[in-house]
Amino acid sequence: YFDYVNNCEDLSFVKNETYQAIVLNHVLSSIKNDLTALSNFSRILKIDGMLIITDSISNTRKTELFDSKTSTMCCRLYGDDFFEILLKFFDDVKYSMNLTH
Repeated sequence: YFDYVNNCEDLSFVKNETYQAIVLNHVLSSIKNDLTALSNFSRILKIDGMLIITDSISNTRKTELFDSKTSTMCCRLYGDDFFEILLKFFDDVKYSMNLTH
C-alpha cells in the first residue's frame, strides 16, 4: 500500500509498469489535462494492473470542460463519451456506472 499525492500530469520520475493498482476518487475531473494524466497512468500501471476511477458521469451529454484561466485546476463533467476516452489509453475497460442526469 502506498498513498501518493503528486501532479498526475507529470509522472516522468515514475518507472514504467510500477504499480499494480491506481485509485482515483473524484480526481480525474479536476485535472487540467486529463488525457496526459491517463497516458501517464497507462504507462506506470503493470500489464495486468488496474485503474479504478470514481467520478460523476452523465449519459445525457458529451464531456464538458469548465476551465479556469487563473488556476491549475478545472472542472470537467464527463459524459457518455467517457468510455471511448478510456479506450484510447487502455485495452481492457470494464465499468459499472450509476449514471446521473
